[in-house]
Amino acid sequence: MDMDDETTGARWPDRQDWPTSRQRMGAQQAASKLLDALAPERPPARRDEPASQVLRVRSPRGCVLQGASTAVSVSWFPPLPSDAALGELQVIGWRGIVSRPGHGRQAPGSAEAVCHEVLVPIDNGGDSWVWKSADGRTYDVGGLTERCNELLANPGQRPARAS
Repeated sequence: MDMDDETTGARWPDRQDWPTSRQRMGAQQAASKLLDALAPERPPARRDEPASQVLRVRSPRGCVLQGASTAVSVSWFPPLPSDAALGELQVIGWRGIVSRPGHGRQAPGSAEAVCHEVLVPIDNGGDSWVWKSADGRTYDVGGLTERCNELLANPGQRPARAS
């Protein structure tokens, strides 16, 4: 075996364990479904609509849920073509006002991250996906939406139950 074969083998291990393009697309769709549940894209509010107590700001790869003094940011990081993973979702609970993406002015004071969770998408069969945290908890879209709302109410709160 020459040097090139050894280097290539180290960079490209057995590709049977690598996700298929169908799995990658499924994970991307699962992330989009979650972001739609948390902060649906909608037209600008009309003048006569009452202001919500939670400001929901959406970006292509994430969202920010901003309450009066707490916030939750959810960010989707898709995999690189050379990654053997399906991507990851980062959920961060904040105390304070988070600067919004694309917003020119920064909020007074600074927000402090008090809780950080990294979740990975898991194919649950068919078109069903769940999100698995590092501590082994799994969430479907409804469960993770509920978890984010719990964090918005109390950003330092640890998950109450395993699923």
